[in-house]
Amino acid sequence: LALARAADWPQFTAALADWATPVQAFTYADVRGNIGFMLAGHIPQRAQNLGLLPAAGWDPAYAWGPPIPPHELPQLYNPESGLIVAANNKPAGDDYAHFLGVEFDPGWRAERIEELLLEKDRHTIRDMQEMQQDTLSKFAQAFTPWFTLLRSEDPWEKTALQLLRKWNWRMDSDSQAALCFHYILAHLMQMVWHDKLRGAREGFLGISAAPLFPLHGFRLRAEMKLLELLNTHEESFWYADIANSRQRPRDELLQEALTRAMKSIRAVHGDSSLRWAWGRTHQVRFAHPLGRARFTGQFFARGPLPVGGDATTPLQTRFVTEDGVQPGLVTTLPAYRQVYEVGAWDRAETVLAGGQSGHPLSRLYDDQVMMWREGVYHLMPWSRETVEKVATYKLVLEPSP
Repeated sequence: LALARAADWPQFTAALADWATPVQAFTYADVRGNIGFMLAGHIPQRAQNLGLLPAAGWDPAYAWGPPIPPHELPQLYNPESGLIVAANNKPAGDDYAHFLGVEFDPGWRAERIEELLLEKDRHTIRDMQEMQQDTLSKFAQAFTPWFTLLRSEDPWEKTALQLLRKWNWRMDSDSQAALCFHYILAHLMQMVWHDKLRGAREGFLGISAAPLFPLHGFRLRAEMKLLELLNTHEESFWYADIANSRQRPRDELLQEALTRAMKSIRAVHGDSSLRWAWGRTHQVRFAHPLGRARFTGQFFARGPLPVGGDATTPLQTRFVTEDGVQPGLVTTLPAYRQVYEVGAWDRAETVLAGGQSGHPLSRLYDDQVMMWREGVYHLMPWSRETVEKVATYKLVLEPSP
């Protein structure tokens, strides 16, 4: 309530001083043109271990210290750049005085969003909507040169290399290059990490044992580590072929990954490059808890539908790779999009990845699925006058006599 009633930055930060859990990144804007950012929540200070490994909980040396004081948590107010970006990236630099954790995205999405914001001085609501649906991957932009340096006489490999050389690094659903990129990357991840990590490989590659969260962020860090490895080492233990007890240099590793990837693509999608579209394998299925039963699943579910993006694009659509190589269904996506213009609240636009009703017989059960996929928004009335003007139904709750 204090946060909802805050009228300025001091009241905003004072309200968040009481925020305990979960730790959240809050952004602030007011009608006077001020903007701000604050990380809020109780983050314990640790003398040892930092919470990354199991510890002797009975030993006082491993006990949690008091939470980081709210005024020492990362925050910004009217930065000189005139913009604030929060996209699951690390909220403070390496010189920050406290340990905040390691579960942060590497920052590719934040970098792209900042790039878009800096393209011009003023942005419209439509500009913001396009940013939310942007599919350009800064990670792919940094990684693809390693593939475009390769050479091959195989016709399918030559086709893939030509597609990658002309690519704009966008993970659009109709992109042939995006499909090739992800297959080559997946094989590289297998060849570099999989056969050396043994029991730890699934966790290292981001596969979770928790049924509600089948994917966690470690895969992004493993991909980042792979890029760093390629950029700095021509020879490495990690490039070795353990099964055949042989070392291989970086160029041979990359060439072999390309060959394996094209065999996988041809086996799944066929020999014609016209069928090599990212959306043919990168798809989302809107499921329902009651849709797990064999005979009622299709009644409750919607899709699968091809979608663009990946884990490194502003349009974040993350997936689990099946057998370590084949992209599976999208498991993480922006379930709700909103764009607000501060002070002109009735101009707000939003969209749901689904519908307004949870009843499969309702026409509102899936009324926004295609809007969400196609990047279409609807007005979200804010003031009481506008809400009453556009309302279709009204639900009146009365106490029992």
